[in-house]
Amino acid sequence: MKTAVLAALGVVTFGSARAAFVIEMGPGTLPNTENILLNNQGLLAQGLVVQGITESSKIIVDYFGAGEDLVAGKARVSAMDGMMTALSITPNDPALGFREYQFNLSAFAAGPAMIDLYTGGSLVQSETFDIAARGPNFIKIYSTEKETADVITISMSTGFTDIRQNRAFMVPDAVPEPATLVILGIALATLRRRR
Repeated sequence: MKTAVLAALGVVTFGSARAAFVIEMGPGTLPNTENILLNNQGLLAQGLVVQGITESSKIIVDYFGAGEDLVAGKARVSAMDGMMTALSITPNDPALGFREYQFNLSAFAAGPAMIDLYTGGSLVQSETFDIAARGPNFIKIYSTEKETADVITISMSTGFTDIRQNRAFMVPDAVPEPATLVILGIALATLRRRR
């Protein structure tokens, strides 16, 4: 709604806008993340969806297999048959988004892996990395401008065995800044006056 109104006024342009995220490989821990505990009592531990919970803030994270049954171990999410080609990660609470996320991707064979970030159903950033067989392949995702990602997807055509050492920092999805709200208010008032 907001985008449509602003676009009608010529305020919004469409194109290849990039969100303010960094997706990189390398060791180290992101400063605000906390461990995601898997296979906890009361959480889904096997099936098309498995769940984890952050250690301190107790926020549930959902892991979706691409038509594959998953299993949650103590510190990893893997496919029941030992190999998966895609996985999506999202906060269980739709009002939250990932500000930071990191994991270690484990694969039997080397190959490219694509990491995609989505916000509001739209792809906002995508990066491809060369994954080493049997790792470690630490991947860190973080916002440089307090943006949030609703969904993180990992895909690898040669397949991967699991993701482990998951850590996250989640916050409420970004609230429009006051200037955006003022522009939206002016746009709505202008549209109302035209009718």
